[in-house]
Amino acid sequence: MPPEEVRARGPAPGGVRVEANPPAGAWESYVESHPHASLFHGLTWQRSLERTFPSYRPCHRIAWRGDSVCGVLPLYRVPALPFGCSLISTPLGVYGGVCADDEEAALALIEDATSHARRIGARYVELRHERPVGSLPACRSRLPSRPASIASWKIRCLIGLPCLELSMMRL
Repeated sequence: MPPEEVRARGPAPGGVRVEANPPAGAWESYVESHPHASLFHGLTWQRSLERTFPSYRPCHRIAWRGDSVCGVLPLYRVPALPFGCSLISTPLGVYGGVCADDEEAALALIEDATSHARRIGARYVELRHERPVGSLPACRSRLPSRPASIASWKIRCLIGLPCLELSMMRL
């Protein structure tokens, strides 16, 4: 299925520019070298989702600072029943939300995803990143397969639209 859109936005005040549906080479190179990227950020996972669920339309975001990639956000337009849609970072994946070099790039990616959600009339944006971003709340949860003394941070936040109220769901 063809990408949702192909567009670029000019640089934000801090010099971060966000593009939709980035070049595969730039994306994969960034993901392979970033210490916080997971398999859910990679192209293999994305292609598997797209082949298995053709109704999940990719609308990924990449952040650039000059000529260098400084962040990625895998994002899919997912149909919602009975009608409408939502934007979800890595549907069916445990992680795979914002992966960025710094908070400025992460916030630029989230703002661009939120703007896109408004344009297409999405019900909400669901992010599945592992680290706090800006003022987005974090949820500490224990994974069943880990001892009680080891906790894992995972963020699953829903940005409701159009009022953009932020809520947190416990996992």
